[in-house]
Order: sequence, then C-alpha cells, then structure tokens
Amino acid sequence: LIRPGSTTIRTRVDPENGNLCLLQPLRLAELTAEGRVEQMAEDGRMEKFEPAYQLGNIHNLVSELKVLPAGQYILSHDRKSGPFCRLYKPTPGGDGGAYDLH
Repeated sequence: LIRPGSTTIRTRVDPENGNLCLLQPLRLAELTAEGRVEQMAEDGRMEKFEPAYQLGNIHNLVSELKVLPAGQYILSHDRKSGPFCRLYKPTPGGDGGAYDLH
C-alpha cells in the first residue's frame, strides 16, 4: 500500500470552504513515531495510533473502492462513524456536481 521511497502527505481541509490548510510530507518512520505518543482523547482517556491497524483499514477501503465504476465520489469519516466511512456518489441524472448527502 505504501511503497518504499513513496511520500505520504498529511492534508487538512477546511470543511467550511474546502481550502487546503496544511500539506505536510511525512515519511512512514515519522508517522509511526508520532503515532506512538499517547494523546488524550475527548473523553479523557489516553489513546495511541497504531499505524499497522490503520494501514490495514486503508487497504480494505481501497480494495472496496477499486470495484466501483469510475466516477466522482465523496468519502466522509468523522468520530461518530467509528471504523466506518460514508461514500456519496452524484445524484442520478445530475451533471456530476450535485450529491445526495442524506
């Protein structure tokens, strides 16, 4: 999934206007080291990022996406969705710019 010598880029997007707020190139070693530092979750408990687990999730996601027909999609994830993502596709008969977000 992440090939040797490839560059991983952390991207932050402003949800209000879609502007890029941050583009940060990261090597896998940097991402792994950063993830091993415990951080306090919103509920007060300490948690760690496990890169192997998360990369497995990304692999599963990409495996499912590659069987879909070519097109424009929006992939959404938030804390409420837990380990799941929402996938939106253009509304039928639309011009490709209208998405049913309900």
